[in-house]
Amino acid sequence: MAESDVLLKAGEEIEFTPEQMKEFIKCRNDIVYFAQNYFHIVVLGKGKRKIKLYPFQEDILKTSTNLPNGKRHMVLLASRQIGKTTMMSIILLHEAIFNEDRTIAVLANKEKTALEIIKRIKTAYQMLPRFLQMGVTPDGWNKKSIVFQNGSSIHGSATSSSAIRGLTIDTLLLDEYAFVPTQICEDFMSSVYPTIISGDKSRILMVSTPQGLNHFYQVYNDAERGINNYHPIKVYWSQVPGRDEKWKNKIIKDIGMRRWRIEFELEFVGSSNTLIEGSCIMELEKNTIEPVEFKYGTTLAIYEPPVRGCTYAIGADPAKGIGKDNAVAQIFKINMLENFEQVAVFCDNRTDPKKFARIIVELSEFYNSAPVLIENNGKEGALVCDSLFYDHDFDRMVNTQISGRREFGIMSNSKTKLDASLNMKRYLENGWVKIKDKKTVFELSRYEEVKPNVFKCGDSTGHDDRCTSLSWVLYLVELQEYMELGWAEDGKPIQDQNNYGRGDGSEHTPVFDNGLEGSYIDSDGQEWEQDAGFSKEAMGWR
Repeated sequence: MAESDVLLKAGEEIEFTPEQMKEFIKCRNDIVYFAQNYFHIVVLGKGKRKIKLYPFQEDILKTSTNLPNGKRHMVLLASRQIGKTTMMSIILLHEAIFNEDRTIAVLANKEKTALEIIKRIKTAYQMLPRFLQMGVTPDGWNKKSIVFQNGSSIHGSATSSSAIRGLTIDTLLLDEYAFVPTQICEDFMSSVYPTIISGDKSRILMVSTPQGLNHFYQVYNDAERGINNYHPIKVYWSQVPGRDEKWKNKIIKDIGMRRWRIEFELEFVGSSNTLIEGSCIMELEKNTIEPVEFKYGTTLAIYEPPVRGCTYAIGADPAKGIGKDNAVAQIFKINMLENFEQVAVFCDNRTDPKKFARIIVELSEFYNSAPVLIENNGKEGALVCDSLFYDHDFDRMVNTQISGRREFGIMSNSKTKLDASLNMKRYLENGWVKIKDKKTVFELSRYEEVKPNVFKCGDSTGHDDRCTSLSWVLYLVELQEYMELGWAEDGKPIQDQNNYGRGDGSEHTPVFDNGLEGSYIDSDGQEWEQDAGFSKEAMGWR
């Protein structure tokens, strides 16, 4: 039988019997009844079958139509193989059929995944009796969308900032949202999300298994804490009837313990290959906060302005500034030898080496003449280090000595990188470092041993620049030349870092260049572009 024979066409009239009218109303008012009696799925090896719902599936469907506590959106954290895609298909089809003028969008990490959901909905729709169907418009039955005569429609696409541009969305399904690359999520949320939440009744259904401490984790974690507008639901593998220890052991044998912990035990940090233990990363995440201010647009996140008399250090990882890797500077306050506290992070993938050198000078000046450990690896590292020394006469760059020859910056090689990584692991896991930046913790959650003694982001599309710059700032305590400056018996640094590297007892009051009009002449006769709102005094230097 052709599709045209089973689909009710737009404008085609059918006569309802009294019994059919009762069924229509019952299905409209009870999504569980609708699913159990009329929704069909394709069962491997058995063909199309009417679905049999498990108790937790019934709960998901009921909750989706009446979210508790006045919540508007739903976030579902679910184990693999629990039927979450089928549940979403039921929810979306029910909404489209029994409501007028509803625009529904299905976005997934891959377009193929979104279109598979559309296909499931179409398959289930074709199996509905004609009295439950809503006429399909002439051009409304295609690979990417379904358009009904009641004005409702369902559209599928990959998640992107332009995916649903021009559409006013009533319900948005974000499927496997944890697997959408971070940059795409940020672009999507900044460009599309505001238009979705502007509607009085529009809603988001966010569904995924875990994948690190990313955007999905943030939404789910905030939902559990009750600080956003999402209602959280969690479904474990063991909630499916018949799944026992024997089933569990079989799956672990097939996919390994690492994937089991993430995909079935729902651990956001479950990789045994991460440099930092998962429990440590989760503890670090609990202490993250929002920045108190941004500068250089939003590329410098400030968590604490400089405090008079405190000691600071900066770890820097240069980049080419062509929109790929990020140029990162991590700024830390050193309270004691075993007490480092993050106070600011600069991160930008469009800052070229020359500009990055100038920013490092300004950051060092602002944070009490902080010494800088900068990775000199590749052309971009050499360009930054040369610019610091020759263009800025910068004397607070910590240098390395190789074969009796002094080199600018930290010469990065397999040995120094491993030393820095293991030192970072020691400091973090002993609780000697306080991280305030969420994105730093996120990168740490994916910083893995990709081959023996080599650590980097385990995701080829991700970044680890915050991790490497963090490892360099902590590497400071491993350098003999810095340790010779001395530490008091209580573990506090004894040097007056306000004068570090200058030797003349003077102190700069730097002004950060944000491209505004006006200039400033410092005590050395250097002219700076003036941003009156970014002096130490204006920033609360105390």
